[in-house]
Amino acid sequence: MMIRLHIPVNLYVLGRTQESLEVQTTFSHEGFVCSLRMTGTPPLSSDNLPEESRHFRQALQLQLTLSEGPQGDALQSLIESRAYQDLVALLRPVANRCLRGIRNFGIVPHLHELRDRQREDYETTLRGWDVDFSHDGEEWESVTTEPQPFALLTAALAGGSQGQEIAELRADRWPEIEEAIQDDLPPQSEQEFTTNAIEHLRLKNFRLAVVESIIGLEIVFTRYLTEYLRVHKGTPKDRIKDFLSPNFTLTTRLAGILDLTLDPKDLKIIDLRKVMAAVRWRNEVTHRTGHLPKGLSDKAIIEGIAEVLTLTNLLSYRAQQVSASPEIRDISDYISKRHNLSRPRLWFLENHRVLAEFEVFRLPAQAFPSAEELNAAITDIIERLRARDARFRPEEHLHVRFFEFPRKLRARWQRGDLELTEGE
Repeated sequence: MMIRLHIPVNLYVLGRTQESLEVQTTFSHEGFVCSLRMTGTPPLSSDNLPEESRHFRQALQLQLTLSEGPQGDALQSLIESRAYQDLVALLRPVANRCLRGIRNFGIVPHLHELRDRQREDYETTLRGWDVDFSHDGEEWESVTTEPQPFALLTAALAGGSQGQEIAELRADRWPEIEEAIQDDLPPQSEQEFTTNAIEHLRLKNFRLAVVESIIGLEIVFTRYLTEYLRVHKGTPKDRIKDFLSPNFTLTTRLAGILDLTLDPKDLKIIDLRKVMAAVRWRNEVTHRTGHLPKGLSDKAIIEGIAEVLTLTNLLSYRAQQVSASPEIRDISDYISKRHNLSRPRLWFLENHRVLAEFEVFRLPAQAFPSAEELNAAITDIIERLRARDARFRPEEHLHVRFFEFPRKLRARWQRGDLELTEGE
């Protein structure tokens, strides 16, 4: 048997192609096979829009289908006994798993999880979700009885409408969202605060936008410094805890620690003066007046928050890199010794992507490694990366470059093929 629910949403899906707008996935939840797809308006396109969002469609519902095997009778039993409370208890977590993944990993503000309510009318909730069931996937029948007068309006209000604001989902973020839904991944704290800040910003609730963005920055900054001191300096845990005490304020950390730990190229990405100004605004709200300083323009606030979110994203990535440094060194040493090559530089990027670079030193009489030798090194890199990441797909995620000292590109490996160059 199958059971289906439809969660009202209001968002635009944007993508490079019309096909990319058909976002969908399948996953398992407590023994049920679940599928998710978005339904709404037909796709449209405009050549006046940027290439990455040239095609778009409005999604009006998240359609979720739960299926059980031929021997399963749990759904049948719930429906026949009209156990509406149990049905809601089964369906709401599945819907929230999807909503949570889309909101936080897709950065889709205005999309919220479905909350429990006191004295909930469970039949009305199921009507709001338009829940139906089927034995064959062709003929569908409503789970609830026929609605009474005004019940449809009540159901719509109770069914988890996502509000009046229209959100946007970039189709190129779907692989990350799909992974989050399939693996039921909890978002990092800074992801949640970043999405919250963007939502408040769009609603012009600047005070909350400032507060949420700075909280996210504080969390990720602490994680970054903890990993940096642990991995790069070998600092004991108790000393790290003392160093990161509340007396060491965010303003103090920003004033000096970034210059000591980040690469100069990273520092050029952010305007630290605007970040520190935003921290002062937060302090004004939380420690002094409860309000943003008078005279701030909308433009200044938006720019300040944008810089805070940029730094938050940067520190999150750097914390991940620092944490992976011992593993990177281990893989590099293994490849270097096994293939008599210089230690490759590895970068673990977002969404399982890995960049590897070799710089080959050779004497004038020595030949550059052959294609067979390069492919052998790549094969071992792939083996090690697969061992650490079950979702790693080399043809999609791995890019390898071979340079002859000094920085003369001689070969590259991408999409499963090795290409020899003429020394670009």
